[in-house]
Amino acid sequence: MRGEPVAGSKFGFFSRPVLVGEGPHAGKVVKVYRAVSSRSRCEDLCAHHALHVRQLRDIGIVLPNTEMTIEPRGDQWQPIIIQDYFPPGQMAKSRVARVARGEALDLMQGILQDALKALAYVEHHGDRRFGFHPTLRNYAVAAGTLNYLDTFPPMSDYCREEVAAVVLEFVPRGLPGFLKFLGRPYLKTVIDEYFRADVMLQGIVGSTCRLRPRDSDAIISRAREIIAQAPTLADRERVLRRLARPPRLGPVWMLGRKYFERIHARAAANPPRCP
Repeated sequence: MRGEPVAGSKFGFFSRPVLVGEGPHAGKVVKVYRAVSSRSRCEDLCAHHALHVRQLRDIGIVLPNTEMTIEPRGDQWQPIIIQDYFPPGQMAKSRVARVARGEALDLMQGILQDALKALAYVEHHGDRRFGFHPTLRNYAVAAGTLNYLDTFPPMSDYCREEVAAVVLEFVPRGLPGFLKFLGRPYLKTVIDEYFRADVMLQGIVGSTCRLRPRDSDAIISRAREIIAQAPTLADRERVLRRLARPPRLGPVWMLGRKYFERIHARAAANPPRCP
């Protein structure tokens, strides 16, 4: 059974979401990840995923129905995430680009507030084994509520180095080994966005500015106001310094994005087989 790639969807470089048309998962989005030889590795990943979903909800992050399972693929095992479907018009990134300025600012504010909830949790509990990736492309909007969609890699009870190991293990099979090595500066930038307050918050604001360059002054003003009023934020001054002007993507980000967009284009021509 085959599904249709979700229109307008770009989620990292692990998997492209597929909308299933029939069978037990009909109407759901299925994300199929690289198969590996170790069943115990996949079972451990599932346990971390369940913990991550539970922690996010406990913090106050809204997620749709989301579960990870594993399926046999010959002599290997394949992680699969099954999640509620949101049509392209509900994706936060596309909405921020096309709605009125006030609504776009409110959407950015909602995502910033999610990030601040996660950062407050880390600060309060001293939990350095928790990461979060609140970018615009990782959200959908339904009935006025932001839904967070990106739960891979799961970042609960994993330190930065363990998350990086999961990333390298589950990158697309077609990625040559030498590019994995060359991609390490890009990987560090990605991991920083999961764990560092200044990089995480700057990423949200920068994406909003790039989608609405004419509104950059209003975007920066709203973001700085939200961050200045956050009850607890250890890196507040560093974040505010980073947001003195519209953030720009560095060359490592630009090269990495271009390469993985080509990976997605090849994947779209041959959608994965769904469970």
